[in-house]
Amino acid sequence: MKNSPQPPRIPRRVRISMALRSFLIESAWNNRGKQNLGFCFSILPALKTLYSGNELLEAAKRHLSVFNTNPCFSGLVAGMVVEQEAREQGGKTLDGPKMLRMKSTLGSSFGAIGDDLMWLSLKPFLAVLAVLLFLLGHEWAFLWLVVPFSLANVILRFRGVELGLRGAPAVSRYFERTTPKHASAALKRATSVLLGAVAGVLLSWNHSSFAECNIHWFSFISVLPIIVVCFILRSRNVSSGKIGAVICGLILIGILLTV
Repeated sequence: MKNSPQPPRIPRRVRISMALRSFLIESAWNNRGKQNLGFCFSILPALKTLYSGNELLEAAKRHLSVFNTNPCFSGLVAGMVVEQEAREQGGKTLDGPKMLRMKSTLGSSFGAIGDDLMWLSLKPFLAVLAVLLFLLGHEWAFLWLVVPFSLANVILRFRGVELGLRGAPAVSRYFERTTPKHASAALKRATSVLLGAVAGVLLSWNHSSFAECNIHWFSFISVLPIIVVCFILRSRNVSSGKIGAVICGLILIGILLTV
């Protein structure tokens, strides 16, 4: 039995170029192909390593098909696609339609994972944390939104390319150990708690701090029941948006009661 040929190794400078180019994946977003131009641009250095001449042209055309995923996870998808290109190109058994189906499946799957983790979990958590710190007097509180989210974005893109190039088995093993779903759930619960804390701080402000509404009879202890309410709502799968609406309603009621 012959051993299957090993795929060509992608040089380090090409991997770095792929990760950097992934930041531009939405720069040429269009209604027809979504992120197709940006994705093709991001993997082009790797395709140039694997192909030349007409083969390179055909490979580039192959990846101009419709593509859409979460931008933060685009590096991971790009790495997996290039790894498959390298493996099949090394064995001269490239199946174009199979490649496109795989890319579409990866884009949809990691798009859903990324949207839930980054847009619906991490960003709201950091935003509410920044608001809470600002209310407590930290002038540079906005950095708690910008810096951690940007850092996570950079790490996901660079590490995603490296992980994706190791192949599907390595990606599967990684996500068995690190489950994005659990991280998203934890962040959403934490966001609910922080929302309760924000509401408590607002309700604790006195006449000189909050639009001339004399609500000094609210003490900071009001944070605790609001946090409990938020946690109960979150445990019943109520969305953060609805919880925020409830908190806004409580704040409005508190203001009206003190006018």
